[in-house]
Amino acid sequence: MSPLEFYEITEEKLNQLATIYEIENLEEYYELTDYNIKMPTSNYKDLSQVFAQLAFHGQNGAQIGNTVNFNANIVALDNELCKFNPGEFLKAYNLTEINKGNKEDNQIRIEDASETLSQRLCEALHREDAKQLLPRYAKTLLYSAIYVHSFNNKQDIIEDLKKNYLKENYKDAKKLIDYFREQIPAGFGVALACDFLKEFDKSFDLPKPDTHLKNTLNAIGINCEEEYEYINEMKNLTENINKSLKDEEKLTVYKFDRMIYLVCSQNFFLDKKDRNSIKKIYW
Repeated sequence: MSPLEFYEITEEKLNQLATIYEIENLEEYYELTDYNIKMPTSNYKDLSQVFAQLAFHGQNGAQIGNTVNFNANIVALDNELCKFNPGEFLKAYNLTEINKGNKEDNQIRIEDASETLSQRLCEALHREDAKQLLPRYAKTLLYSAIYVHSFNNKQDIIEDLKKNYLKENYKDAKKLIDYFREQIPAGFGVALACDFLKEFDKSFDLPKPDTHLKNTLNAIGINCEEEYEYINEMKNLTENINKSLKDEEKLTVYKFDRMIYLVCSQNFFLDKKDRNSIKKIYW
């Protein structure tokens, strides 16, 4: 199967699903969805918005997403995380000056703070059964706030990340992802790091190498040992597809990745639809 044939099949399947689910506007799925007015993250500004985005994407690890349920529990999270103001949040846990301490002392302080925060989250989310899961998310929140609070504004964070994006070899995003995960060393694997970065700014035109994408590429004969390789393969596929498309039809990696996700998951998350009954009809 050629890259263009793969794209055409994906587009056909997606259009069929859109008709079945009565989706009126697929185009809004191809824009950065963190900033869509239907998403809670769109209600925050500047550094608070970045912290909210990290909190949202950081919950999407195995089992954590169902526990935190960011969108449904946004009021409780907004209250518990100081309206996502990173400075106020760190102040509440006596971590405002964390970067000025030594590494070992910082680690101890973060560990102590994460225990307190995880317990508060259990209570705020009414999930006392999640005491084994929430400490990891608590660390994600603390490290995220520390990173965000070290900048004056959102654009400074974008520029910091862009410094680590290999423009001379745009197909290699490893340096960027590794740098991001060094700054927030809890909760973000490669796939979740990509998930945040691709939604954060259009400068980072990345796919999310999750199960949907990997299984799909495997099915058409593209097998990789590492998640980074799937990122490069998606960039190569998109580049080859674009050779056959008119300028106004050309794809971004973001768009093609989203098309594959929607076909595989049937999760039209911007449109509240009951998927269960329709799925039986489609398949």
